[in-house]
Amino acid sequence: MTATLFFYAVYLFGGAGWLAAPAIALITLVVVRYLLRERVNRHDAQHQVLATLYAVIVMMVALVVHDVIPRVMSGPEWLLSGDALRAPFVGLVVGQLTMMLVTQLRPFQSGSREPTSVPVTLGLFVLAMVLVGPVGLSATGGIGPQSLFTSACIAGFATLFYWLMRKLQGWPARTPWNMRLQPACLALAILVVLPVHFLILGGG
Repeated sequence: MTATLFFYAVYLFGGAGWLAAPAIALITLVVVRYLLRERVNRHDAQHQVLATLYAVIVMMVALVVHDVIPRVMSGPEWLLSGDALRAPFVGLVVGQLTMMLVTQLRPFQSGSREPTSVPVTLGLFVLAMVLVGPVGLSATGGIGPQSLFTSACIAGFATLFYWLMRKLQGWPARTPWNMRLQPACLALAILVVLPVHFLILGGG
């Protein structure tokens, strides 16, 4: 139900093209969970709803901002064109998919602070970027070096923050806290990259 509402919101605030990236991410996650069905922990319905909510919350904020900006601002033109948050949104989807794939391969368990290995994490990041990035960007307006760079940076920083936080002794290892960690990493990543992204769009 939560996922259905999210996809409806994506269509409502972004348009049909914006559905491509999250749809590919969802299909990828379902396939991976099926392949790892013997290893994936079974969570109750409440955990599933919470996981979906935490997974989409930062994307939803980006979508709402994307929809609101043209209504409340009169310029600059590059900010009102509809492209300002296109690449960041795809980057958020790629980052979220990467973190969820990492969790599928190595669940965040109490008493274990060893994150997924660097090569595996990088491999999952590249996989998510290749599967989601080009199609997601093409469907929302076109691929370009700048949009690919922005998407990759947001996803990459989110993955890096997540990998580092999983090593931190003070962060709780229980499932709800792992769910909260993922949107926190996404939010931090987009805050780091967005000023540079806007600077490039503005020709600065």
